[in-house]
Amino acid sequence: MLSKSDKTAVKCLTLSAEQGDASAQNSLGVMYYKEGMYYKEGRKGVKENYKTAFKWFTLSANQGNAEAQYYLGEMYRDGRGVVKDYKTAVKWLTLSVEQGNAKAQNSLGLMYDNGEGVVQDDKTAVKWYILSAKQGDVNARNNLGWMYVKINKKTWSLLDVRNFIDEVLDKFEEPEEKPKKKNIWSLLKLRVMKKIKRLYKKKYLCYYNGK
Repeated sequence: MLSKSDKTAVKCLTLSAEQGDASAQNSLGVMYYKEGMYYKEGRKGVKENYKTAFKWFTLSANQGNAEAQYYLGEMYRDGRGVVKDYKTAVKWLTLSVEQGNAKAQNSLGLMYDNGEGVVQDDKTAVKWYILSAKQGDVNARNNLGWMYVKINKKTWSLLDVRNFIDEVLDKFEEPEEKPKKKNIWSLLKLRVMKKIKRLYKKKYLCYYNGK
C-alpha cells in the first residue's frame, strides 16, 4: 500500500497532472506502476494500479516525455495494464531511444535479441546494448555479457567474428556514437566477469550445454 507520504505526493502530483504537466503525469505513472510491481500478480488492487499507471504514462508519452515512452513500451511488452503488443512496445521504445533514454535502449536491444515485434537481429541488439551500456545501464552491460556467451557458442572462424563486428558497426547511424572496432569485442565481454560467470556456471550451464 502507498505510505502516508506517498499518498500526499500522489495528491499533489495529481493536481499538476490533471492540468497537463507531462513530468507530473510521468511521476504519477511511476508511483502507480511501482505500486503494482510491489505486490505479486493477482493481488487485490494490482490491476487497477497498472491501469492507472498506463493512463498517466500515455498522457505523458504523447507529450514527448522520454521516460513515460519507455515505461509505456515496457507495459505493452509485458502486458501490464494493457493487452500485450510487441509492435506497439517497439514503437514507444523507439520514440524513447530517439531521445537517448538508456533504459529504452536496453529494452529495445532485448526486443531485437528475442525477435519480439521485430525481426530477430543480434547485431542490432548489440548496437542498442552498447549505446545503453555507455550511459552506465547495468542491465545493458549484463545483456552484452550474455550476448558474448551466446555468440561464443557458435562455431565461428576469425573471419566470422570480424564480419559480425563490421556489421554491428554498420548499425550505428551517427559517427560520434560508433565505437572503435577494437573495442567491440571487449564491450561484449564487459560483464562476463565474476557475477555473470557465477550465474552462467550455476544456473545456465545445463541450458547452454543443450540439456
